[in-house]
Amino acid sequence: MGLSHNKHTFLKPHRLKESDTIVVISPAGCVKRGSILKSGRLFAMNGIRLKYLKSVFGRDRYLAGKDKDRLEDIRTAFSVERYRGVLCSRGGFGSMRILRGLGEFEFRDIKPLFGFSDVTALHIFFNNRGWITFHSPNLNGFYNLTERAKRHFFEVLLGDVSRLRFEAEYTLKKGMVEGRLIGGNLSIVSAISGTEFDIDLRDKILLLEDVNEEPYRIDRMLTQLSLRSDISQLRGVVFGRFVGCGSGSELKDVFMDFIRRIDIPAIYGVEVGHIRNNLTIPLNIRYSLDASRCMLLPLEEPFL
Repeated sequence: MGLSHNKHTFLKPHRLKESDTIVVISPAGCVKRGSILKSGRLFAMNGIRLKYLKSVFGRDRYLAGKDKDRLEDIRTAFSVERYRGVLCSRGGFGSMRILRGLGEFEFRDIKPLFGFSDVTALHIFFNNRGWITFHSPNLNGFYNLTERAKRHFFEVLLGDVSRLRFEAEYTLKKGMVEGRLIGGNLSIVSAISGTEFDIDLRDKILLLEDVNEEPYRIDRMLTQLSLRSDISQLRGVVFGRFVGCGSGSELKDVFMDFIRRIDIPAIYGVEVGHIRNNLTIPLNIRYSLDASRCMLLPLEEPFL
């Protein structure tokens, strides 16, 4: 099924080109300068210019600087015209702390946002406003990704999405559905539930991944999801990788129990998450989920 080019349904960013400048922000945890600059050199080798804003290397306890400084960097990233894309340095924790401040800012220029893990809070914030964003590797540790993941990121970054397709390891429940893909890190999806910035599950396919969570904690967060009032309107679930979260058989039991309760098509094992082969996947565009074939296919372009 080919990609459609509907430019009017949701807010899509313009395609990037090699001469564009990507701005780097640290909305959450602090980073090590050496790791960031080492990864940054790979971008230069691929013709991509990076601009580091002031809080990227900041530190305030476990955060990359004060909330007001990290918030100001995000506002700068999206308001300065010469910055054509926004890449997050790392996850950790902190993005949720600045959501209320973001809600008071008027965003005029639609730009692609890249990142994952704690950055899920920002994805949800912008997806709720109709923006298309990109669940992708962060800059921190980018040099340690597989060559496939690096190549995939740069292809998507520069608008080459013609070969996008995502395969899973196994089916949790067969079926075929269509819907907009949202979500990201399960812990953040769970933590943001019930707030004014809550994720909207209606008519969506939910992407979930996590790291270093015990199976009972995964169970607790999924149970919370299953008790939501809008869970009956969720169309499908795509589990990425759950790293350091118990044995495969134990996790599968937890996932199967969750899917039996909500009774919708679901797959496990898409190469998304805290893994070296972390693939870049556009969020808030329409996908076809063919759970019987363990396949997730985009139905539209993420760029104008």
